Amino acid sequence: MTFYNNIPEELRKPALWLQYYLSPDPKKPDKKPRKHPCVKYATPEARAANLRSLDYLLENRPPQKGMQRYVDKAEGFTYIDIDRVREPETGEIQPWAVELIDWLDTYTEVSASGTGFHLVCLGMLPEDFKLDPAQVEIYAGNIPNKLIAMTGDVHDLHFTIENRQEQVRQLLRRAQAGEYGKTIAPVSFGSGAKPEQPTLISPKEVVVVDMPDTVFDGRLGEICQRRLATFPIAYSWGALVTCAGTLVPRSETHGRKSEILRTNLYWCPVGGQGSGKTQAIEQALNCLGMWPKHDCLVKGKFGSAEGMLTHLESVQGVNRLLFPDELGHLLEKANIEGSSFPFVLNSAYYDDEVFVTMAKGKKAELSCRLSLAGGVVEEMFGDLFGAKTTGGLHGRFTFGLGPKPFTFLYRPYDSTPENISPVPVHADPEIWDVRDEWVRNYPGLTPRIAEHALRVAAICAAFDGRKVLRTKDLNPALEFAKYQVRVRMVLEPNPGENSDARCAFGILGWLRSNAPGGQPVSRRTLYSAIHAARLGPGVFDRALKNLAFNEEIVLGKVGKLAVVSISAADVTAANGSTWEKNEAAQVLPLCARVDGNNTQRTDT
Repeated sequence: MTFYNNIPEELRKPALWLQYYLSPDPKKPDKKPRKHPCVKYATPEARAANLRSLDYLLENRPPQKGMQRYVDKAEGFTYIDIDRVREPETGEIQPWAVELIDWLDTYTEVSASGTGFHLVCLGMLPEDFKLDPAQVEIYAGNIPNKLIAMTGDVHDLHFTIENRQEQVRQLLRRAQAGEYGKTIAPVSFGSGAKPEQPTLISPKEVVVVDMPDTVFDGRLGEICQRRLATFPIAYSWGALVTCAGTLVPRSETHGRKSEILRTNLYWCPVGGQGSGKTQAIEQALNCLGMWPKHDCLVKGKFGSAEGMLTHLESVQGVNRLLFPDELGHLLEKANIEGSSFPFVLNSAYYDDEVFVTMAKGKKAELSCRLSLAGGVVEEMFGDLFGAKTTGGLHGRFTFGLGPKPFTFLYRPYDSTPENISPVPVHADPEIWDVRDEWVRNYPGLTPRIAEHALRVAAICAAFDGRKVLRTKDLNPALEFAKYQVRVRMVLEPNPGENSDARCAFGILGWLRSNAPGGQPVSRRTLYSAIHAARLGPGVFDRALKNLAFNEEIVLGKVGKLAVVSISAADVTAANGSTWEKNEAAQVLPLCARVDGNNTQRTDT
C-alpha cells in the first residue's frame, strides 16, 4: 500500500522525481540494503532528460521499490531527516522527536524504514548538516545531488508545508552544537583550551544567487536570453516584462475596455551601486524600440505627486511607463509626511483614473494606465520602502535582487528593435482557480504576488500572439511568483518610526541576509554596510545595545576586534559569544538557480 497521494502538490508537480530499487550486500545480509536510482541524475542534462513529476512516474512507469526526490536549492525547501526515533511495530516515538515535530509543525511523513521521519518546510540555509551518528540531518540543497526517499505516510495530520525560516536556522545551530548526537566542531573549554577563532564574514564573501531561468516565457523569454544576457536575470526579466506591458493593447468587449487582466507593473531591481540596474531597463527599452524616446515613455525626476500628475494628466487613458532618473528620489518623497505619492501610486496600480486634491484646493487627475521601473541601492532599500510605504506600495512592487559576486561591465547597446506585435489578451476563467491553488499551497505566496505573476503571464502571452491566457501557460509565472516570495524574505520595508528603530531594522536585515548562520561581523563593517552615519551620532550604539538586551543579536570580540552576530538562544555562549567555523562562502537565504550563464557573468 502506498500513500503518495498525501504528498503536497508543491512537491509532486516539479519534474524532480525518480524511482529507486534496493540492492542488498550479499556479504553483509544483515546490513540495510542500499537505494539505487533507476536513472542518471547527477548533471543538469541528466536531470532534464530523466527526472519527472511524481504523478507522471506513478501513471507511466512500472512500480519499483520507492520514489526519491531531488533536493533542488532553487525551490527554497528544507528537508529534515530524523532517524532512529520510532519503533516500527508499535509506533512509539522518542519524546524529544515528538517535541521537535510539534515545534516545526510542517509536513511530516514516516520514513521508508519506519524508524524515523522526514519533515519538509519552506526555508533557506547557508549549509546542510549531515554528521554520523547524529540523529537529525538537514538538507537545503547545499550538498550536491542529494536525494530524499519520500513515502507520503503522513504523521499525525501534518499534511501541509509551512514557512519555518527562523526555526530551521535555529535547528541548524542546535544540530551543529551537538544537541542531536555529535558537534560539528567539538571544543573543550573546561580543560583550559581556547576556542578556535571564528572566521569573520566579509561582504566580499557573500553569495547571492540569481533569479532562476525557469521564469522565461515565450518570445519575451527568448529576447531576454539573447539581448540582455550580460545582465543578471534578476535585473533583466522584470525590466523587460514591465516595459513590454506598456505596449500591450487593451482588449475591447462590446465597445468597452476589458479589465480582465491588467498589464501594468511596478518593477524595482535592487543591488549595489554601478551593478547595471538602470542599464538593464534602458536595454529592455532598446529591444522594444522605446529608447530613448517613445510615446509611452515618461522620463524625469518629480519633486511631488502634483508635479507628476501635471505631467501626466493630458495623456487621456493611454499606457505610460514612468522611468524616473532615481526611483530612490521618488520614494524619499513618498516617505514625507503628507505626501500624495503613496496614495497616487497605490491607486494607479489598479485604476486608470486617479483624482487628487492638491495644495490650495487645486484638483489634478491621473488618466492613464501607469507602469513604473527604477532601481534602488540595496543598502538604502529598507529606508526608502519605509513606514509610509508599508500600507501597500511595497506590496505593489515586484523585485529582483542582484546576484553576488557580480561585476557589471558596460558595453554599447544594440539599438536594433525587435520585430514585435503584441495582441490583446483575455483570461480563461480557470486561471483564477489555479491562482487560488497557488495561494493555498505555497506558503508566503499572497494573492497580490499571484496577481503580479498573472500580469507577467498575460504580457508574455500578448507577445506570443496568444489571445487567451490558459492554465497550461502558467508554469513560468508560478516560478516568478515563488521567486517573489523568496526575495521578500530579504527585501522587507523598514517600518521604524524613528532613527533608533530604523537602525535596528537595518542591522537585523543586513545580518539575516549576509550572515544568516550566526557568523561574526565586525562592528565597523556593519556600521558602513547600513550607512549608519546618516542616522546621527550614538544611534548605531544604542540600537546594538537594545538588540543585544532583547537577545536578537550577540555582541562579542574576536581578539581585540568588536564583532556582532545574529543571536541563537540554543547555543551556549563562551566569553560573550560562540560561533562555528565555516570555510565556505556564506550563502544568502534567498534561493534561485545558478546557471552556466550566471557563472560566466560572475567575476570571481
